[in-house]
Amino acid sequence: MTSPCDAAPDVWMSENPEDIERAKDGCLDCPLSRFNACQSEGWRHEFGVFGGLSHVDRERIDPKRYAALSRTLDAAGVRVDKAIIAGREADPRDKAFALLAVGATSREVEAVTGVKAATVRKWAQRSRQS
Repeated sequence: MTSPCDAAPDVWMSENPEDIERAKDGCLDCPLSRFNACQSEGWRHEFGVFGGLSHVDRERIDPKRYAALSRTLDAAGVRVDKAIIAGREADPRDKAFALLAVGATSREVEAVTGVKAATVRKWAQRSRQS
């Protein structure tokens, strides 16, 4: 079984708004259960759609973290890896921000991630303050 991103990886790394939306939709319809792993992987890349989140979405979720990623990549002269790598367990914070970005409540995030709702609210508050 292959995923949509395996079939057309260039779409997932495209800057074209239509491709980005197509990639996000493809993530939602992915036959493999690696959605959260892909979201976590996205935090290692400055560009591309991972787990239904574009680089713009990741920046909106956690601007400080995204800025640090951009500075790190610029300083190291790293080029973005065009292969989507999955298989790592997603960080609970990544999962929480991704769920919040799509409108989940802190209680819903708690149910999915196991992270207490109060902690999720603190993370979100700190993110907004930075």
